[in-house]
Amino acid sequence: MSPATAKIRLLCKIVLPGFALAVVFHYWMGEFLNLGHPWNSFLFLPQDRFNDWHNSVFSAATYDPYFKHGAAISAYFPFSYIVFLSAAGLSRQASIIYFLLISLVLVLGSVCLYWQVVLRPLLKEERDKQSLVALCVSIAVSYPLLFALDRGNIDAWIAAACLVFVSLLRTRFAATGSMALGIAIALKGYPAIFLLLAMVDRRYGQIILACGIALVLTLSALAFFDGGLVHNFVGLKLGLETYRQRYVLGFGSIHYSADPYNAIRFIYEGLRRLAGSGASQSTSPLFLDIYNLVSFCFALVLSFFVLFVPCSRWRRVMAVCLLAILFPNVANDYKLLMLLPGLCALIADAENAQRETRALQYVAVLMVPKHYYFILGVSISSIISPIFLSTLAWNVLKGRESWRVALNQVPARLMWYCPWIFHRRWLFAKDRDSKMQKARQAINELRPL
Repeated sequence: MSPATAKIRLLCKIVLPGFALAVVFHYWMGEFLNLGHPWNSFLFLPQDRFNDWHNSVFSAATYDPYFKHGAAISAYFPFSYIVFLSAAGLSRQASIIYFLLISLVLVLGSVCLYWQVVLRPLLKEERDKQSLVALCVSIAVSYPLLFALDRGNIDAWIAAACLVFVSLLRTRFAATGSMALGIAIALKGYPAIFLLLAMVDRRYGQIILACGIALVLTLSALAFFDGGLVHNFVGLKLGLETYRQRYVLGFGSIHYSADPYNAIRFIYEGLRRLAGSGASQSTSPLFLDIYNLVSFCFALVLSFFVLFVPCSRWRRVMAVCLLAILFPNVANDYKLLMLLPGLCALIADAENAQRETRALQYVAVLMVPKHYYFILGVSISSIISPIFLSTLAWNVLKGRESWRVALNQVPARLMWYCPWIFHRRWLFAKDRDSKMQKARQAINELRPL
């Protein structure tokens, strides 16, 4: 049995029973104990189902999405509303079917693409179709995807585009992957962190292509809607500020989240109530500033790891996925779909040692529902998921020897990434030839990341 097949089987052994157990538990709580939401479902409020999609389609249909929106705020990037506009003329039911079909086709299609490009050659003579079916079923019933479908959120589309980029980056179809990533960046922005993977391979043309597509789509969308560029840019800023007040400083995102920020806020609120201080209305901006500083430092560590530390590819891809989840501050449960590229890279890795097995177990646990108990109306999943994300991050980053090597090679690696900068600096140096010779020797001794 190949390592890839063994990992897919391990994934199935955790995700499928975890999904079945959650279904049985919530069905029992609803049908036999007559308990309502959230005990009878691991999804969001039934009366608010698909409303991330419906509210955004409504805003897009006004052709002035940032100022003529409905009950929900308009905080998406402008190109997202161009996408939402494609469903503006459909009935509510047809719009739901349209969204579900596109989401499933994109997610499962991107998995099939990765299987065809990367995984299939690793399976050799084994029953690769069975492995593909098992992988697709595990992802189809995973909690982040089900939650994204339930909310009507396009993070499923973004995760699929990022997986396409990772699949094609080292092939002759890299430009296609860069176009997919450019679209993802135009939709929400944060997928730009995946450009670090292109930086590692010095594929600067792909970086320029992805950024160019994202910029053109964003500016075109700003100009397309009523009011023009400036009007819609101001509206976007207002929408993001409202989002910050309601979901980042306020508690609108604390119930179904996987990020450390909301976990810390929840623990703090619980301690306040136990002390008899009562519930607060919002988080202190000072606390947010401190958290932003800490998370920024952690992001620098992850970025350094991606660009400088010699390691297996799955660890580098997973680190980028963790960065995508970390920003912006709050990450609802559907944001865990951003682990999909890292999961596929992990399955494709030739090693099946303790590190790989544990990482796969952590990811699999993050992919199952965990709403088995509620404290102050908040699921314990909001505590468990950040713990597993932090443990996964430690599993990815640990390795004293590789960090020591990376720190020793920082100057040479910088010259490897940006040789033109150093060549220009040494152009008029007295000992130019000897410096450049030493630099070339150091670069030649580097092993490819």
